[in-house]
Amino acid sequence: MYRIVLAIDTDVDRSISQAQAIIDLAASPDTIAVTIAHGFEFKGPDDELVALESVQEVTTRFDEHEIPYELRDKQAEPASFVIEIADEIDADAICVGGTTQSPVGKVLFGSVAQQIILEADRSVLIAGGYTGERGD
Repeated sequence: MYRIVLAIDTDVDRSISQAQAIIDLAASPDTIAVTIAHGFEFKGPDDELVALESVQEVTTRFDEHEIPYELRDKQAEPASFVIEIADEIDADAICVGGTTQSPVGKVLFGSVAQQIILEADRSVLIAGGYTGERGD
């Protein structure tokens, strides 16, 4: 079983792109397992991971493709939390979302993605921007 941690944020299109990259990797649903991880910098009593639109879009796609997943969240610095989860489950890879930037900025990633790339001791998959329509 190939285990992937999907580092998700609130950007819906980026999250869809990440989900599609993982779906494209799966030879069949029983070869892959995904842990969807989100670190809330400030988690209020009403903040629920399942309430995020980005999470709803991703889990809908995984359900449609019968890809097993679990949800993990915590009030924590996001990059550190994602790496902690990857270590805990001995993930094979971490999937982060890329951003569209200026030509000069293309060598840079968002601060969370960049920190994961620099600090993770496992493969990091960078998913590009989503260009399709929601509901695809």
